[in-house]
Amino acid sequence: MRSLSLLVRPLFAVNEDGSWSFKSRWNYWLNGCGYRESKAHFMPDYARCERFWLEPHIQRADPLMDELTADGGKQSLKSFNETYLTDDGFGFLDSHPWLILSDQPLGEAQQWTIIQANENEVVIESSIRFYVTWGITEALQAAVPGDRGKFTPVKNADETWSFKSRENKWLSAAKVARPYFLPENGRWEQWRLQLD
Repeated sequence: MRSLSLLVRPLFAVNEDGSWSFKSRWNYWLNGCGYRESKAHFMPDYARCERFWLEPHIQRADPLMDELTADGGKQSLKSFNETYLTDDGFGFLDSHPWLILSDQPLGEAQQWTIIQANENEVVIESSIRFYVTWGITEALQAAVPGDRGKFTPVKNADETWSFKSRENKWLSAAKVARPYFLPENGRWEQWRLQLD
């Protein structure tokens, strides 16, 4: 039996906001809100989760982006106080796996893939295929990165990296136990990348 996802006929719609929607031959819409299954799926209704924004794939010679995504971009993100960005995977907040900071080695839960999203931004994907996103103040995860899951990487003078959201907030380890987004790029917002 062939997978439903392989049977999407070229039926698509350009929405009034410039997004795109895709419909299968069975009149189901490709849906990006698959939080529970950690993947996209098809739904009979057409709502907000059936809209996708297409961005051109730009391959540009950028040594910093090449360095950041080397070896498939698989890395651990370690803050200056020796805590790691960690996918809790157990606790769920509004159907999103939590992000925590841990000083204990937790293997796959601390493995992230940094993927170039466009010419200047990256997405940070967990081992269970959720994406780090900006959630007003705290860092959350989502099944689809969207605008809140795209970050401008900055390489600091000490070889650490910082990640700035489109809202000009920086991924930070400054709060106890949970990562947040804060308005300045100080030592708490500077991450050492370790290849896994």
